Amino acid sequence: LYDYSRHDILMMFAKLKFLLSVLSPQQKRAFLKLQLFVTFMAIIELMAIFSIFPFMAVLAEPDIIFEKDILKTIYHYLHFDDVFDFMFFTGLLVLLLILLSNLTRAYVSYKLIYFADGLGCELMCNLHSYFLQKDYFFHIEKNSATLINKVIFQIDRLVDGVIRPMMEINAGLAMVFMITFGIFLVEPLLVLVTLFTLGSFYVVIFKLVRNRLAINGKVITEASKRRIKLMNESLGEIKFLQLSDKKYGYELAFNTASKKFSNSRAMNNTLRSVPRYLLETIAIGGVLTIALYLLRVKGELTEALPILSLCALAGYRLMPALQQIFGSVTTMKGHISALDEVATDLRDLQRIKKQEKQVCTDQGIMFSKHIECLNVYFTYPGANKPALSNVNLTIRANTTVAFAGVSGSGKTTTADVISGLLTPDSGQIFIDDTLLDKNNSNAWQHLIGYVPQSPCLSDASIAKNIAFAMEEDKIDLNKVQMAAKMASLHDFITGLPGGYNTHVGERGVQLSGGQCQRIAIARALYNDPSVLILDEATSALDGITENEIMEAVKNLAHTKTIIIIAHRLSTIQSCDQIFLFNEGHVIAQGSYTDLVQKNTLFERMVNQA
Repeated sequence: LYDYSRHDILMMFAKLKFLLSVLSPQQKRAFLKLQLFVTFMAIIELMAIFSIFPFMAVLAEPDIIFEKDILKTIYHYLHFDDVFDFMFFTGLLVLLLILLSNLTRAYVSYKLIYFADGLGCELMCNLHSYFLQKDYFFHIEKNSATLINKVIFQIDRLVDGVIRPMMEINAGLAMVFMITFGIFLVEPLLVLVTLFTLGSFYVVIFKLVRNRLAINGKVITEASKRRIKLMNESLGEIKFLQLSDKKYGYELAFNTASKKFSNSRAMNNTLRSVPRYLLETIAIGGVLTIALYLLRVKGELTEALPILSLCALAGYRLMPALQQIFGSVTTMKGHISALDEVATDLRDLQRIKKQEKQVCTDQGIMFSKHIECLNVYFTYPGANKPALSNVNLTIRANTTVAFAGVSGSGKTTTADVISGLLTPDSGQIFIDDTLLDKNNSNAWQHLIGYVPQSPCLSDASIAKNIAFAMEEDKIDLNKVQMAAKMASLHDFITGLPGGYNTHVGERGVQLSGGQCQRIAIARALYNDPSVLILDEATSALDGITENEIMEAVKNLAHTKTIIIIAHRLSTIQSCDQIFLFNEGHVIAQGSYTDLVQKNTLFERMVNQA
């Protein structure tokens, strides 16, 4: 039992120590301030409990007022003429102290809950920002459902299942210590026997349930991940599921995960509350035992009544505190896996914050001449061969170039390396004559506009989708309209009843594919970038819509540097330069006409198209 308790306590303290270490200086000060409130609450609680002692003593034997110096002094100082009035006064004092104690406990409870939820909110926001600031490669490797689960669900579990119970244990222990210390001064043997009995009871019960609590906690963690992943996948492919009538598979998987989640959580909640009923039986038996013990020791009920009342009130106040401590410990045991789930991220976040305190200057970068790749190599982790091998190319400013090649040839990877999203294993990227590195990549990315193949439109107005990720009152409508005009979208928008305030629906469901793509182009142009990257931006569109969008892109020629990652070769005929990729190499470059005449692979791709 001792080895188990020691190991469990050490493990718990290590994790709580880590949790406290990630608090900000302001949060640590707030936590220390809370300790003062908790101590004050415990003192008031002790005063309220001990106030019953003189009241019951006077009630049992009124003559004691004149036998005890302190009672006699108070009686005469407050000019009491009647013993009953003094009894009423002491009873009222007991009531007021208990009221003050309850109000103090309510206030401290409010402060503890407010602190825990505030800390959870800050952790959630910080973790979300941390994931957004992680490099692109991090997001390639991670499933978005896993990140959502950590930010939304695991932080909530951390608050409700670890932080708040930790605060409750803290408050409960302070109260238990203060009350038992006070009673110990009056009846030391009684306190020692009671502590041993209740302590043994709780340790035995906790030992019986601890493994099940930990197992259930892990099941809850895994089931929550599974549910979010299934929700993302099923709602993201709703059209396919409805047409193929394969909804049942997702329904079954989601229901199974949900049942595991709910069953495990229900069992943990049950294990938390069961000891309460056993404790009540022990407590009632304890009161009867104490009454008989005191009656035997004191000899008379009148002499035993004050101490018996004191012990009864102390027990009445201790029972909820002990149950709270046990319940909080079991809750933490069942949810500590939430801390394990986000511990690495919180530790990394703390390290980044420390680095941010150091002087760090983000160097600017100018682009007016060319982009140059020199001997660039890049391999994805776990891949058998490089995605890029000795890539050398030069893109002149204000020209339109295309990256062509079969799927997996290195087109998109090259664009990601050029834009600073991926760092090459070897080789260099120059912007004009400046080496692109971590000190200036952020400034370089501010000069780039990106148009994906499948843009993600939010359920908001067209204006907000073009400005994207900006608060409503900070959107520059002139810039929105200018970007829309460059994307050949302005006339369509002004023809809508709501104009730029028209809502597009979730993922742009109320618009056609071509309109969504134009909004994506306008979004990329909103900040007037120097470089525009179109990553197979028209491959999912029909030929007519594709031609219309490419006409809009042609209108931007020679005003911006445009990089087109091509799936359909018909879209790149007018490009100034085409780089042909194959198995991670640039095997040819030139105009469309030159490559058709001189390169058999490109000619074959054109004929197949």
